[in-house]
Amino acid sequence: MAYLLIADDDDATCRGLQVLLEKEGHHTVTVNNGLDAIRSARSKRPDIIISDINMPKMNGYEVLRTLRQDPGTATVPFIFLTVNFGETHFRKGMTSGADDYLNKPFVSREIVEAVNTRLQRHQSYLKQMDELQQQLTRSIPHEIKTPLTAILGLARLLADKKTPPSPDDVAELSEHLLESAERLERLVANNLLFTKLRLAVVDQTARREYLGAPSEVNSFSLEYIAQEAAARRGRGSDLICRIKEGLVKVPVHCMKKIVEELLDNACKFSEPGSNVSFDAELTDGSFRLSVASTGQGMTNDQIAAIGPHIQFDRSRREQQGAGLGLASIQLIAALLNGRMNVMSEEEGQTIVEVEGNAVFD
Repeated sequence: MAYLLIADDDDATCRGLQVLLEKEGHHTVTVNNGLDAIRSARSKRPDIIISDINMPKMNGYEVLRTLRQDPGTATVPFIFLTVNFGETHFRKGMTSGADDYLNKPFVSREIVEAVNTRLQRHQSYLKQMDELQQQLTRSIPHEIKTPLTAILGLARLLADKKTPPSPDDVAELSEHLLESAERLERLVANNLLFTKLRLAVVDQTARREYLGAPSEVNSFSLEYIAQEAAARRGRGSDLICRIKEGLVKVPVHCMKKIVEELLDNACKFSEPGSNVSFDAELTDGSFRLSVASTGQGMTNDQIAAIGPHIQFDRSRREQQGAGLGLASIQLIAALLNGRMNVMSEEEGQTIVEVEGNAVFD
């Protein structure tokens, strides 16, 4: 049973929805203006909100916008039910963060199906967030402790007044301190990003906020991103770029993150001096990226187990990071209506391909 909030200034509509949905086993509460809808949503935390657009005190768009800005109600599924079912109203509702848009007079079957669909998706979202929280609880303490221990140790050496380090030692210790601090910063940033991606996959408002406005990515900018990513790993001379001239309209930060994680992963698990190949094809409507390297490789079971905070063979190989690289790429590809494919053989060649589609305003 779910708790549903119905907001409509028409008593007959409220009563009809109440009778219909309570027959389906749900508990309902009704309000007849936008201000009461906000108050009720904040105090009762419903599982779904069904709202009219034209209401006194605050209209449906204002209610939606207010609730989306409140962390306590930001992810509650929101369904518009109105006679204003034109294209303009539809686009305004969906871009405001609505989850569905139904017409009056309502059809009972459509209402029930819409409510059940949104409930299932919201439950799936809550389950994923719970799983993510458990994963973070298990893995993050160790990953944070490693660079933090180094930072504390180096800082103590620099602050030692009894045996102060020499100027040369200060320079060396400071360099190591900076490396550890940057590692910690990357770890925190990657975990925050992954949490945002998990939310964006299941919530339309979060998806729009993450993707933002698309822009044109061309072959030259793509090659620059690839070269910078390989150089950070000290593998700039190992990189072979084969990028077909073209461009695609996608959010730049999405493309940049995919390329950086693909190459970082390839450089991390292949030997210095071995080739790392980066192939790319950009068109008006889509893109395809591929990175190939030879090194540690992965088994079929490991490929199937790719996910957040999953690191393989840590007992044999030290791995920095939180195991979020490929898992993040999977989610970004999904947001761009694409996919990631991994082909690998243990202690052999690994090829990771990512395909996605253009994003239009």
